[in-house]
Amino acid sequence: MRPGKAFAKAFYQHNLIKLSAEIKAQIGQLLSSFTDEKLTLRLTLGCSGSSWDYYHEDSCWWGDYERSRDVLEHNGGGSIRAYNEDDELVGRVWFLPYEDHILLFNSYGDGALQHIYTWGVLVEQAFGWKSKKVSAYFSCDNFDLYVNSPTMMIVGPEMYEGKDSIYPNIDVDAPYYYSSPMVYCPGCDEMVREEYTYYHRDVYGIGEGYFCESCHEDIVDVTAGSHAGCEAFYGYTIELEYGDFATCLARDVEYDDFGNAYLPEDGVEVDGMIYSPISLHLKQE
Repeated sequence: MRPGKAFAKAFYQHNLIKLSAEIKAQIGQLLSSFTDEKLTLRLTLGCSGSSWDYYHEDSCWWGDYERSRDVLEHNGGGSIRAYNEDDELVGRVWFLPYEDHILLFNSYGDGALQHIYTWGVLVEQAFGWKSKKVSAYFSCDNFDLYVNSPTMMIVGPEMYEGKDSIYPNIDVDAPYYYSSPMVYCPGCDEMVREEYTYYHRDVYGIGEGYFCESCHEDIVDVTAGSHAGCEAFYGYTIELEYGDFATCLARDVEYDDFGNAYLPEDGVEVDGMIYSPISLHLKQE
């Protein structure tokens, strides 16, 4: 029996879903791309090591979404990795326990190993378990546990009998096994590593908070005007050029007929007109 047709038959027996001819042909091409060499599956709890150790070197779990590794381990999860006969890593999938079963998700690998269905078949062959496709939605956002797709395989000693989507509860209060604590930067509206932030007590329009390095460099002291003593983003301020340099909020500033800025309390009246101190010598000329 051709591989695509055999897969479709097994898929129908488990899921009662008939695959179209086009899908069967695509599956057949993928399965045919596999050699007959033996694959070794290795299960490990957690995900210590580098992204290279888990096949996908560009994985966001070692980047912006590194918190996912903490949450995976904290909830009893880990990886299943596939190795060929030369002991070369050729694919991996993450797993998490769910009731009396295990959910498989975020699969990567050579050829058919990139597809989550393949991992269900491999687990069946390796452990004699049963697998079934499900739609699963974890009780957390992608920042805590980044998931590529809600389409997953659920495997276990017995066939999972549920027919509806499942909503596994995920405990996100995980220790920082692999990642660094993250805090919210109100300046750029992003989550950033706490170790790379700076605390500011009173920033105009925001108040106190932890700011990323970029925002921190854009914050200046307000030394004059109604908000003297607080801080503000550079774009909200202006430096007065008369006397000692002073930084104030642009909203506190007025302009005279020469276009020079001044604080209302610093304006000088001459012939019924108000001038910035810096404009006085211009008027005298």
